[in-house]
Amino acid sequence: MKPSIEHTPIKNKKNFFGWFKYKWSNDPLFSIAIALIIMIILQTLVLGFDYDSFGGWFQSWINNWINILRNNAGTAIVALGMTFVIMTGGIDLAVGSTLVVTGAFSMMLLDTGTKGFLGIMGITGAPAFIITIVFVLLAGYLLGSLIGVSITKGNVPPFIATLGAMMIFRSVTQHFMQGYNPTVPVEFLQIASFKIGNYMIMPIIYWAVIAYILHYVSKKTTFGRHIIAVGSNERAAK
Repeated sequence: MKPSIEHTPIKNKKNFFGWFKYKWSNDPLFSIAIALIIMIILQTLVLGFDYDSFGGWFQSWINNWINILRNNAGTAIVALGMTFVIMTGGIDLAVGSTLVVTGAFSMMLLDTGTKGFLGIMGITGAPAFIITIVFVLLAGYLLGSLIGVSITKGNVPPFIATLGAMMIFRSVTQHFMQGYNPTVPVEFLQIASFKIGNYMIMPIIYWAVIAYILHYVSKKTTFGRHIIAVGSNERAAK
């Protein structure tokens, strides 16, 4: 039996640089931790230290990091789904355009003006919010399924299928949203802008919860192990 990487003797591990290269190449958590440390150091240096007190500097440092995480939480949530696509050995160029389509769809449903679908039917408040969330999730599922079927059943390469979908989704959204200025209820915006301790961290919480759930799915469920197996060797997985 071939020895595993962890138990294979490596001469370069005797010095620090060899050990660092080995850990960087074979331990994802180590490489991610190093990247985060570098990011924190760079962010701290850019922020500077020209403050009257350490408390003032630390408060500004915390606010800066919360803003960075909150502004990137949406992209991070999309990246979590993309992770599963990449694990299968595929690629999806349409995730951004799909996000735009579903976002536009939600605004058209919730618009409090004369063109809002739910408003025309007299549905407002919490019922309208719930209906919008359900319909938007179904729309995203449908669009993703159409792409998936074209790849798995139509034998279209993932790059081509998702590139075409990206262009179609973007063009359709631009056509329907051109000159359209929807007004979304402030109460609905509280889903993301609700403050906890004077900080708008709800998007960060959503990202962390979804990340934990998908991590559990990838590591502890049959579905997750199948995805990893397909990405490792599709023929062997079959």
